[in-house]
Amino acid sequence: MANYLLVSKNATKTIKMKEGFNPREILGLTQSQIALLLKVSRSHWSMYELGKRHLPDSASSVLHDMMANVHSVEVKTTPKTERQVKQDEAMHEALQKMFKENKYQLEHVARKLAPLERKHQAHLKAQQTVAYLKAKNPEASERESKLLDLIHTMATRGITHKLLLQITKWQIKLELLQEEKKLLEERIAKGNSYDSKSTD
Repeated sequence: MANYLLVSKNATKTIKMKEGFNPREILGLTQSQIALLLKVSRSHWSMYELGKRHLPDSASSVLHDMMANVHSVEVKTTPKTERQVKQDEAMHEALQKMFKENKYQLEHVARKLAPLERKHQAHLKAQQTVAYLKAKNPEASERESKLLDLIHTMATRGITHKLLLQITKWQIKLELLQEEKKLLEERIAKGNSYDSKSTD
């Protein structure tokens, strides 16, 4: 981008817009605004953006100066206005509310997930216990064998598709909320109301 910002005055007269480069967008202006500042019609500027018209010398000179200024001045060093300070404070408050809501949702999902996971683990452990007892005592009585088979059957039937689906659903929600928590913590720690990189 820097190469385009350093265009000469003559170059700004005839420059054809290239992908990813538009001086109007770099300056943060609308077509109407930049046309007024350059004292040309909006349609004239629109044709210039399309590479179909040249800019007058006077307009080209003003555009060059504005572009040179953008290149030399870092936007982040500009003191914040009172409005921007208030916006930052409002955004910080909003982020804190989002963080509290995230915390509540995390606790809610954890409460929903915990008993389901305990139930699933209990069934798995029951199957494991039955397998251990059968291997340890292959000569068990018929009554003992039937009891073990019954326990195994109940545990197997307990691991239903519905249960596994519920566990998966809550696990996914939990992971998403945990990621959201990290992002909120990072944004709050930055102390910035808005991160322009998020829209790149």
